[in-house]
Amino acid sequence: MIQKSGMILPLPMKSENFWSPYDINYECEKCKRKYRHKSTYRRHVTYECGKEPMFRCPFMDCTYKAYQKTHTDAHIKTKHKVLTIEYNL
Repeated sequence: MIQKSGMILPLPMKSENFWSPYDINYECEKCKRKYRHKSTYRRHVTYECGKEPMFRCPFMDCTYKAYQKTHTDAHIKTKHKVLTIEYNL
């Protein structure tokens, strides 16, 4: 919150233009994607950049693939209307 002449104003929502270019500390040398946090940068380099997506939708007629399991889970819940997902390890 910002306080101005006795009034409290809400902070602007974080959007693509809200962040300063100085907030971006990590850049992928292969694809030039930029990251604010070291952990997301490391995930990108280790599992995503230049690699095939590891997680595919288990439905036979679906071709969806994702780099992160949570994205595949969200896809299954929204596109296939399955509310609970069980994985056999």
